[in-house]
Amino acid sequence: MIRRFYVILFVLMGFQFAVNLNVRAQSFDGLHELARRHFNVNQFDSALYYYKQANSIAPENFKMYLLFKQGSSAYELSSYEEAIQYWDACVHYHDSVENFNYYSIRRWAAEGLINVYAKKREYRAVIDWAKRMEVFIRADGGCGTDDMKI
Repeated sequence: MIRRFYVILFVLMGFQFAVNLNVRAQSFDGLHELARRHFNVNQFDSALYYYKQANSIAPENFKMYLLFKQGSSAYELSSYEEAIQYWDACVHYHDSVENFNYYSIRRWAAEGLINVYAKKREYRAVIDWAKRMEVFIRADGGCGTDDMKI
C-alpha cells in the first residue's frame, strides 16, 4: 500500500515537472497568447501566471505592456497591493526602447492606480495620481507639451 502511494506520488511529480518544462520551453509569443486567452475568459489567476512567465523572457519593447497586463490581472483578482506594484513599475519604466506608445500605456497604468487607490479608500493617493494624469494626457496628444515629471 505504501509502495503504491510512492509510485503514484512519483508519477504525479514527474507530470508536474514535465508541465513546468513545457511552459518554460514555450516561446514568448506562446506564453503571451496563453496569458491573453486566459485574461479574455476571466481566468485572471492563470493570466497573471502566464504574463509573469512571458515577462521573464520578453523582448525589451514588450516589458512595459506586460507589467500593465500583470497589474490588470492582479486588480481583477482583488490583489490590490500586487496591482499597485505592477502598475507603479509600468509608470516608472524607462522609455529608451521604441515600438509602443509608452505614454498611452503609462496613462492606462495611472488610471488603474487611481481605481485601485479609490477601492482602497486612499483618497490622497487618488488625488495625487489624478494630478499626474495631466502629464500623460498632454503627452498622449492632448493640449500642452510639458515634460513628464513623475
